[in-house]
Amino acid sequence: MGNVAAGSDATGFWFAFPDHPTGAFEGSDTSKNTWPGQTKIREFKGNVAHSNFDSLMQDRGPLPNGHTRAYGYIAFATPGQRVNPVESVVEDFTSYKNRNSGIWARGEMHVYKGPEVCRQRHWLHACRRQLRSVLLYVHVTGG
Repeated sequence: MGNVAAGSDATGFWFAFPDHPTGAFEGSDTSKNTWPGQTKIREFKGNVAHSNFDSLMQDRGPLPNGHTRAYGYIAFATPGQRVNPVESVVEDFTSYKNRNSGIWARGEMHVYKGPEVCRQRHWLHACRRQLRSVLLYVHVTGG
């Protein structure tokens, strides 16, 4: 809540959730029964991203081999069962002067409440059918 990501060469905020924990937990019983890429986000509210390449990335979760996967984030009521998707809410997000995307989203059930997105190549790059509800406020200024 209330964080600022500014001036990076890549991504301001990145929801990069693996299917299972990696590192020291990889292959353990704990890892096999933990599903970060299917767990609901508790809160993402009042954050600002500016002067990055992409401001908010909800795609490309890490694989254990160091590569990323080409599918996004979907939260479920019971992670691991892949039934009953639940909403992933981003609230009061401000994004401006990013060189590519304001929001890059892949997955399902993404909800954006009160975003302020301006002065970038794409305000939203969305893949698949994930947009349940988008509420947009655009503030237009000169220059």
